[in-house]
Amino acid sequence: MDEDINPFGSCVHPGHNHDTPSQGTEDSGVIITSETQENSTITLHIHADDNPFTGIMISTEAKGNFSVPEGILLKLMDGDCTGVTNTDDIPKDHVQVNFQKADPTSTEKVDFNFLVVRDNETYWDNIKYQA
Repeated sequence: MDEDINPFGSCVHPGHNHDTPSQGTEDSGVIITSETQENSTITLHIHADDNPFTGIMISTEAKGNFSVPEGILLKLMDGDCTGVTNTDDIPKDHVQVNFQKADPTSTEKVDFNFLVVRDNETYWDNIKYQA
């Protein structure tokens, strides 16, 4: 991918570089919801519709840190990337992740980028969410 159009910035994952993404965010089959605590921690919930997903990558350019609740099959990404990705390709119908803003007093919204893999041929890399 050309660095100028990569929605994931410095976040890359070898298992997430398929040739051509599926089109239409609404067809991705995931529903993203969030809640924000008083300390500016954003909890993201990603639910599959009728078809589970096998892979996911979530990233942001915002200042802060992700954390993964115990029992959730996600891991923090390495290097300069502020992101998380799946640890296996077992089908998932829900994952949850927390993002703590660097400035807990900030009221600014955070833009998140999602890549969702349904199977080896079907994935979406253009899912955006703001919380």
